[in-house]
Amino acid sequence: MPEQDDGRGGLTPAATADPFAPSRAALAGAEARVGGIVDRAPVGTAVAAAGDHPRAEAAGLTDTDAMRRVAGLPHSIADIVAHLAYWQDWFIARCEGRDVAIAETAAHGWPEVARGDWPVVLARFVGGLDRLADAVALHEPDAPLDPPIAFPRLADYSYRDVWEHVAQHNAHHLGQVVVLRQILGEWPPPAGSYTW
Repeated sequence: MPEQDDGRGGLTPAATADPFAPSRAALAGAEARVGGIVDRAPVGTAVAAAGDHPRAEAAGLTDTDAMRRVAGLPHSIADIVAHLAYWQDWFIARCEGRDVAIAETAAHGWPEVARGDWPVVLARFVGGLDRLADAVALHEPDAPLDPPIAFPRLADYSYRDVWEHVAQHNAHHLGQVVVLRQILGEWPPPAGSYTW
């Protein structure tokens, strides 16, 4: 049952039974899937423990709603999710040992999204979460990326650093997605979520 605001700033009784149960279940599954790396990478744990949260933040939107622009803001939800997918894919390639150059400008990390592409963009982002977990799990957390990234601030990155970077990047932008959904009147998502 989705959590609902009771009108007094609290949650309905059914929603307060154990609000962390889904995260605990997701963490247990993530620990099994990534073979213990979760225990050794604290911020990686946040990515894995989020389980369905990143999927939920963008779920249930039509292409029209995902593409809508809010006056005064530079990006639509589809733009933001495409940006997340772009960088997840880039880090996955790096974890797989492919020497893919970093985007030359920030604009290159914001691929254009055409009308009708929202389902593909969302699937790419969601699939990337699992692909990244799988790619990182194949390595010792503190082992350096091989080959190293030819960008000074990322040159010494380990697989743990990749987890942490993607966790922080996704959390930042998924927060933007939630705010945009609230502005558009599309929050909470159909499956429910926290309403505060």
